[in-house]
Amino acid sequence: MSQNGRREFLTSAAAVAAALAACTAPARRAQAQPACATMYDEAGIVSKVAPLVHDTVFENNLLTFPADNLQPKWNDLIQNPQLVDDTWQTLKHRQITTVTVVRGTNVPLGTYDLIPSGTTPGSLKRWPVVLTLEQERTGSFNPDWNKILLFVIPHPRDYQGQPTSTGDAKAAMCVHPFGM
Repeated sequence: MSQNGRREFLTSAAAVAAALAACTAPARRAQAQPACATMYDEAGIVSKVAPLVHDTVFENNLLTFPADNLQPKWNDLIQNPQLVDDTWQTLKHRQITTVTVVRGTNVPLGTYDLIPSGTTPGSLKRWPVVLTLEQERTGSFNPDWNKILLFVIPHPRDYQGQPTSTGDAKAAMCVHPFGM
C-alpha cells in the first residue's frame, strides 16, 4: 500500500471510529446514570425545587425547621403547626400542591394533596415536612406517617462553599428516598 493510500485508509478509519463514538455516546451516558431512587415522581417536584436550593431565602421558607435545628422532633411540629403552614405556603407559591408517590416507603402509592396544618390529614392528604439532609440523618424526627409527606433537600452549598448547581441538586435529590 502506498503512503498516500495508507494515509487515506487511516483517515477514513478514524472518521468511522469518531462517527461510531458519537452515535453510541448518548446510549453509554444513559446506561451509566442510575435510576432515580426518590419515592416521589421526580419529573414534577425535583425540577421545580432543584434550581432554587442554593437560594437562602427560598431554603429558609421551605424548611419546616430552621436549618440549624439538627434535632427536629415530631412533638415540636405538633406544638407549632405554623411550621407546616410556612412550608406549605412556599410549595403552593411554586405551584406544588400535589405530589405523587411512585415507590413504596412509609406511605402508600398515590397522588397526595399537600395541605396546611388546619386541615385534617386523610388517605390522600398530607402535611408537607421538609428537612435538610443533616436533619434527616440524625434520626430525631419520628413522624406519624399517616399525617405527613417527608421531603429532604440537599445542602445549598458544595464542599467548597459554592452554591449547589441545579444538576447537582437534582442528582442529590434523586439518590435519597425522600429526595425532593
